[in-house]
Amino acid sequence: MTPAARILIADDHALIRLGLKNCLADATDFTVVGEAGDGEELLAFLAAREADLLILDLQMPKGSGYELLPALKQSYPALKIIVLTAYKTFDAVCRVMAQGVEGFIVKEDSEHILVRAVREVLAGRVYISPCCSQVFNTEPVHASQTDGGAPLKKMTVRERQVLIHLVMGKTSKDIADILGISFRTVDQHRASLLVKFGAKNTAELLGMVFRDGLLS
Repeated sequence: MTPAARILIADDHALIRLGLKNCLADATDFTVVGEAGDGEELLAFLAAREADLLILDLQMPKGSGYELLPALKQSYPALKIIVLTAYKTFDAVCRVMAQGVEGFIVKEDSEHILVRAVREVLAGRVYISPCCSQVFNTEPVHASQTDGGAPLKKMTVRERQVLIHLVMGKTSKDIADILGISFRTVDQHRASLLVKFGAKNTAELLGMVFRDGLLS
């Protein structure tokens, strides 16, 4: 039997931590093994114990999420991170995803979204809150000032739509249903995006998009 994944919650509000623990309490495939109220407590916990996934608030005393992310990713490369925040701006999403974060959810999300995000990330996928969909669908996508923006200039409108939904963590089936096109057509667009960006796979494609700020 596969052991339950270990989750650590870091948020400076005790009631938020309690609410998150209650939302995750019924699951059998993962369990909350600890909590931290600030950056120092978070680092102390990770130095003493192991965790598979961290739910991280961006605004904490003694080390905000923004400040801690680079060090966390460097010191604990196997640790998956879901950012939890009240801010669902385009800049906030791109800023944290560029650090290699696997998930982004907002505090207005439901218990169902929280549990789904945890399971998706633990399964090795990227998950972004559906609350951010309007942000991605309305913000303009434009080329970077560097040569890295060149692939964006070559994208068709449909490829742009597919890329945005990939960034949001959607599967090919999800995208096909949303755009009203076939699964095969979505895969053709995905293959075309890999060629235009020079990426070997979707994970590398998304890494390029977030790392180079191509959607900002």
